[in-house]
Amino acid sequence: MPLFLVLKATLSENVTKVSIENTNESRAEFAFDLQCTSCRELHDSKVIINTFEEYAMPASKGTASFLMKCKFCSKELSVNLCAFEDEYLTDQSDDKWAKIKDVRKKHGLSKVKEDSFIPLSLDCRGCELIKFYPDTITFEVSLSSGKVMSCQLEDNEWYDYDDNLGEEVTMTDFSSSIIKGK
Repeated sequence: MPLFLVLKATLSENVTKVSIENTNESRAEFAFDLQCTSCRELHDSKVIINTFEEYAMPASKGTASFLMKCKFCSKELSVNLCAFEDEYLTDQSDDKWAKIKDVRKKHGLSKVKEDSFIPLSLDCRGCELIKFYPDTITFEVSLSSGKVMSCQLEDNEWYDYDDNLGEEVTMTDFSSSIIKGK
């Protein structure tokens, strides 16, 4: 059963769209706490995974975004990250929202509130991703003035100023969760 990373934040009214900067030239490095499902030991540091790197899995024809062996029980652990939603749109009357709702429903995510963004699906084998750390991610924020800004969260918040409209731009109360889909 796949897992999904769900992000939520309070945005200022002049924000129209939020996405994660994740291109081959500028890769998003997602940081997580990882726990082995066999011995339940928590890995002693954050693991950093991106959606572009692929590693051949031992004794398998498949690949994964991240591989490691548990240092406590020696079990093979793997995580495969796949992009799920490209952007979060604040205008929910947009035609794109209908498509997003359909995709969420197909994956058993219809109960995820519309004010949330689901950037990743996670296929974890032998491990669980426990917590997400957003401080390694660069977000692209589109504003009603047409301006696009890049930001990184500091203490789960971001504050800036839109010179075009003379308004403050904010992303506050950032939270994340990892949920099961189908």
